[in-house]
Amino acid sequence: MNSGNDNYELLKLEKQLNALLEIDRFDEALKLTGKLLAGDPEEPWYHYQRARACLGMDDLSQARDACVAAIKSEPEYSWAYYLLSIIDHERCNFQSELSMAEEAVRLEPEEPEFFKRLAYAQMQSGLLKKAFDSVQSAVTLEPDSAESHELLGDVALELDKYGVAEEHYRAALKINPDNPSSLNDLSVSLMAQKKWRDAIEILDMAIRVEPTNKVLQQNLFKSINFLLAKQLTKNKKQKVLEELPVAIQHFYKDRQSRIPSILNLGGYKVTLLWIIALVLFFIPFLYLA
Repeated sequence: MNSGNDNYELLKLEKQLNALLEIDRFDEALKLTGKLLAGDPEEPWYHYQRARACLGMDDLSQARDACVAAIKSEPEYSWAYYLLSIIDHERCNFQSELSMAEEAVRLEPEEPEFFKRLAYAQMQSGLLKKAFDSVQSAVTLEPDSAESHELLGDVALELDKYGVAEEHYRAALKINPDNPSSLNDLSVSLMAQKKWRDAIEILDMAIRVEPTNKVLQQNLFKSINFLLAKQLTKNKKQKVLEELPVAIQHFYKDRQSRIPSILNLGGYKVTLLWIIALVLFFIPFLYLA
C-alpha cells in the first residue's frame, strides 16, 4: 500500500512540475526538481526538467550542467541533446549547437521538434539547403503543423524559392488562418514573384487582424505602389486604384498625402532634380575659379 501511495504522490509532483514549467514559474519548478532529485538523483527526466527551469531563468551554465547530468545518467537521452542545442545557441557556441541538434535527430529520427531545431542550427551556420531538407522532414512527420510549414516557407524564402515559400505559407494559414506573421510572410513571397494584387489582398487581411502593425502597413503601401508603377498613364493608374477595395484606396490616399510632395515624383524626376540642384550648387565655384 505504501508503495502505491508513494507512486501516486510522485506522479502528482511530476504533473505539478510540468504545470509550473508550462506557466513559466521557473523558480518554483527549480525547487521541485531539487526535491525530486533528492529522491532519485539518477533520473534523467528530472535533470532535463531542471535544465528547462534554469534556462527559463537565463541561467545558461546551470542549465547546461543539468543537461550533461541527464546524459551522464542516460547517454541516449535525446531531449537533453535537443535542449543543449538551444542552450549552446544562446551561448553563441554555434558549432556545438549544430552537433547537439544532429545527435538529437540521430537518436530519435521520428521526432519533428528535433528536425526543426536542427534546421535552426543549420540556418545559423549558413547551411540553408540542409536546413530546407531538415524542415521537409519535420513537415513529413507532422503535416498539420503550422509552425513547420511556416519554417519551411522561411527557409525557402532565404533560398529564393518563392513559389515553394508561398505554398507552405498558405498551408500554414489553412491551419492557423489569422496569424499575421504568416500573412505578412506570404505577402513577401508574393511580392518577390511580382504578384502585387495577391500581395495586396493578403496584406489587407493581415491589417484587419493587426491594424497598427507598421511592417504590414509599409508592405501594403509598397505593393500598391509597385502595382500602380506598372501602369503607363495617369488614367490607367487611377483606374487600377479604383478597382481595389474602398478601404485600401482610402489607406493609400491617406498614406500618400503624408509623403512630402518631392517624394511623390517618379524616380527619374527626383534624380533630375538632384542633378539640377548639384549644378546650381557648383556654378558659383566655377565663377570663382
